[in-house]
Amino acid sequence: MTTQAVLLDIDGVLLDSRDALLNLYQDMGREFGLEPKAPQDILKHSGKTDEEWIRALAPHMAEERIQDAARWCEQHYAETYLPVFAKIAPGAKELLYQLQARRVKKAIVTNQSKSQSVASLKLIGYSGMDAVVTWEDVHKPKPDAEPLRRALELTGVAAQNALYVGDTQIDVDAGKAAGVRTILIQRPWNADVQADKVAQLDDILVKMYNA
Repeated sequence: MTTQAVLLDIDGVLLDSRDALLNLYQDMGREFGLEPKAPQDILKHSGKTDEEWIRALAPHMAEERIQDAARWCEQHYAETYLPVFAKIAPGAKELLYQLQARRVKKAIVTNQSKSQSVASLKLIGYSGMDAVVTWEDVHKPKPDAEPLRRALELTGVAAQNALYVGDTQIDVDAGKAAGVRTILIQRPWNADVQADKVAQLDDILVKMYNA
């Protein structure tokens, strides 16, 4: 099938946001009186929304407190942690411009909030996305199929003609549920995830045209 659209996650794919996320959730823990967490215990929840991530880190926290912590994370991640700690992933802008040159549609599908995705795309420095779908744009975030289906609807591309690039088991599950071929970028937190993987973003074009 011809790849007419590439759907992309942000954290761990277009952005190297490991240090941003670690600092965010470590500081959130201190702000809300949680026990310190090891980096691996934080990163294993990569791909979740802020609320889901906090609930996983602090399962006994009261729901109202979880909501407060999630709002804290949403605001501070966009305003402070992304600009200071995140970096554009190697090959990210090159891939986006290669897709643009080949007239392949590009859509963001992320469990970030709208404000976080705006800050992320500003950092990446690319404004040519055909669609952006955040958790706030759907009833159910990834791993539900709804965000990917929404991106397909917005780009006007059928599932069999799309490719989804992620970095977590959540992405694999969402892609499978939506019937979209999914590829993961190799990251330390997805070593145990069974999926088609590439070492770097440069390899996505090879995968697209040598299925």
